Amino acid sequence: MLSTTSAYDLEGVKTTTPKYSLWSVGLFAEYGLVKDLMIGLNVPLYRSSTVESYGTVGGLGDMGLDVRYGIVGGDWPVSVGVGMELPTGDESGVIISVGEPNWNMEDIHLPTGDGELNMWLNTGVSHSFWPTEAFVSFDAGYNVRALSVSDYTKQFDNGQFTDQYRVSLKGGYKPLDKLWVTLSIYRFATAGTAKSGRFTFNGLGEGVEYNAWDLGLIYEFNNVLSFSVDVSTAFTTPRAIYGGVNVFAGVMFKI
Repeated sequence: MLSTTSAYDLEGVKTTTPKYSLWSVGLFAEYGLVKDLMIGLNVPLYRSSTVESYGTVGGLGDMGLDVRYGIVGGDWPVSVGVGMELPTGDESGVIISVGEPNWNMEDIHLPTGDGELNMWLNTGVSHSFWPTEAFVSFDAGYNVRALSVSDYTKQFDNGQFTDQYRVSLKGGYKPLDKLWVTLSIYRFATAGTAKSGRFTFNGLGEGVEYNAWDLGLIYEFNNVLSFSVDVSTAFTTPRAIYGGVNVFAGVMFKI
């Protein structure tokens, strides 16, 4: 969930806009198919964007499907994988002709997806400090973009996108029975120079970049059910995205 009046363009220049709000409901699931092979599914069931006094656009977001394989075991297990992002969202969502000077008298584009099929190449390593209940993990990925794009997205520089990469470092510690505290630092950036004139709306598409931290709490209600809450924000100037504090809440089940 995000509520803000700050928006950043491809160059990181900040502008003040009418109040913008974003909330979403998603489903994430992981399943071990066989030893060392894990499949993950990430479904943004509903992504809703609102510009105060003008309107709301909402719908299904872009779905992610991820496969990971453990190539090294032991105290520092390493995995590699491939993830596909499917264009299941609506890349054409807009609020029509609001006539607001802050928006240059144009339609406000509020898509729930970017209309492209892309592939993430992922790797990760983790370590448990057992018997101390603590862990650390590192994850990295490279996004090969625009394997396929929709006709709508092709209107913007023929549907081209600059590849992306991400890196993250996460640590967790259990200070109390049933309660975990986690801290993550991560970077999400363009692998090259972002180009103007491409699809880049509502924090989706070309040129999205940020360095951010995430502080989380996880409460283990029992061996099956857990609850989580996270707070996250950028700590340097972001690009091509709305700025502000994001709040996440979740319910987790172990089967």
